[in-house]
Amino acid sequence: MFFHLDINLNKMAHQWVSWVLLAAVLLHIGLHFHMFKKYFSLRNVKWMIGGFVCLLAMSFLIPKPPSEKPAYAASVQVLANSPLNLLALVGNISTDQLNQKLKAMGYSPNSDAKNLSDVVGNDLRMQTKVLSKIFAQ
Repeated sequence: MFFHLDINLNKMAHQWVSWVLLAAVLLHIGLHFHMFKKYFSLRNVKWMIGGFVCLLAMSFLIPKPPSEKPAYAASVQVLANSPLNLLALVGNISTDQLNQKLKAMGYSPNSDAKNLSDVVGNDLRMQTKVLSKIFAQ
């Protein structure tokens, strides 16, 4: 997944096999607990573990920069800023069907609405949610 090869069942296999490996590690620790206890009493090992724990904690604490947007943001914004009739064409539906889908989601596209951003606003998450429902077969 590091090399973005997480396609088909590969990603799911990695997620579930990791639980099997974790169980194997815990079983190994349980079977050899006396040796782990002796090993972790060493001063250098304690420093090394402490360093990795701090590094892991910082990875959770350091926030993601606010300007960094997900990879799909640009394409969602292009679709959301496209005219509604063009958006309907991309979705292979009529403009009337598009308006019906938007009304079913609780939006009321009026004649002033030029694009999806006018209807749902500029929130990327909301635009993505609405687009996925529009394009759903």
